[in-house]
Amino acid sequence: MHMKIYVKDRTPAKALELKKLFGVNLEDPLFENVAIVMNATPLGMYPNVDDMPDIDLKRFTKECVVYDLIYNPAPTKFLKYASTLGLRTIDGYKMLVNQAILNLKLWSMEEVAEYLLSVSDKFHSILDSL
Repeated sequence: MHMKIYVKDRTPAKALELKKLFGVNLEDPLFENVAIVMNATPLGMYPNVDDMPDIDLKRFTKECVVYDLIYNPAPTKFLKYASTLGLRTIDGYKMLVNQAILNLKLWSMEEVAEYLLSVSDKFHSILDSL
């Protein structure tokens, strides 16, 4: 399966660096072919919860997933907007937990990591209720 990665960066020089390093595309994609839109910026992260990426989500199909790596707040304004358009969304909580688990494993705390993995969904549901 051939996959193209498109990057939008707030700093054009950084975008060009990513193009050189990884061969990413900097032009606009064919929006009907996009499977996932990912926010990897701090836009929308606490305390600036009203910020969000300047991406016209209306151009994507309902099969597109919108993934925001931010976990506080969950969901972000960006994900709430995507949901109102009928797009599927994923917040950054699982990535945060999995990064912590990997770090514990790397520091020889595998038993603690396994326990946290087993209860991570419970923590997420608690955060959702706050």
